[in-house]
Amino acid sequence: MGKFSFEEVNELYVDVLREIGNIGSGNATTAIASMLNLRLNMNVPKVELLSFQEFGSAISAEDETIVGIYLGLEQDIEGSMMFLMKLDSAHYLVNRLMGRANVEALRQAQPRDLDASEIEVRLGATWIDPSYIREFMWETFETPFYQQRMIDVNYSAFTAEWNIIFF
Repeated sequence: MGKFSFEEVNELYVDVLREIGNIGSGNATTAIASMLNLRLNMNVPKVELLSFQEFGSAISAEDETIVGIYLGLEQDIEGSMMFLMKLDSAHYLVNRLMGRANVEALRQAQPRDLDASEIEVRLGATWIDPSYIREFMWETFETPFYQQRMIDVNYSAFTAEWNIIFF
């Protein structure tokens, strides 16, 4: 197959490239959407034949930073393709793929760390398992091991009462 110059490329050639890009980017979009568990919409790819000097301004102003993925084509087809996106879109995509989608929002929403003196738990709170109360009593009263099995702690959800039983 011979090499083409810009002048030899016609509309049919551009349509074929657009369809190849559509298939490839459709497969990539489906894979990314599946990995991220998101619904993504994709437009038909824009195909332009540009010189290397022109592609920087293809999607944004020349002074705006963009991200490009350069794909070299070899063997049956020789050439290259480039996938371009704005920097904020690239950051969003990478953060989602790396599982860091809302890291900054989570950091801002997280409450400050508490000092131990700020934590207050009432003995007998219903969410504390009775076995922890029993162990607390053993440690506080320095209960000898042979007597520990003689002490039991029960909570009645029906009456909302705590009972300490000594056998």
